[in-house]
Amino acid sequence: MAAEDTPPQQSAKVTGGTFSGVTVVGQGNEVSTGSVNEGSPELDDLRGLVQELIDELSDEEPADARRAVAHDRAEQLSEELAEPAPEPKRVRKSWERLAPALEVIKLGLDVPRIADLVTRLF
Repeated sequence: MAAEDTPPQQSAKVTGGTFSGVTVVGQGNEVSTGSVNEGSPELDDLRGLVQELIDELSDEEPADARRAVAHDRAEQLSEELAEPAPEPKRVRKSWERLAPALEVIKLGLDVPRIADLVTRLF
């Protein structure tokens, strides 16, 4: 079957690094060949920015409900990033939950930089 004949629901997503070898075919399959490990300068930057975000979300008293939700989600992202080799899918999922919460809160932090690092690394 030619690629253009493949139904859209059957696809494989390959990201990062170089891929060679057997391709696993099936609905919803993903292959990640890159990894972000301890000691990566960009990972360290991302961890620092997320900690700054947590600190900024903690600064305001009393915290409103939106800030509290964003704070909890930022802590979840921080926990994922604390792993020696963070799992890309879990990091992306944590960011996808956090990003909308940040859109309605005024912050002095560079949120687009966090988004860029999450996108490039994971």
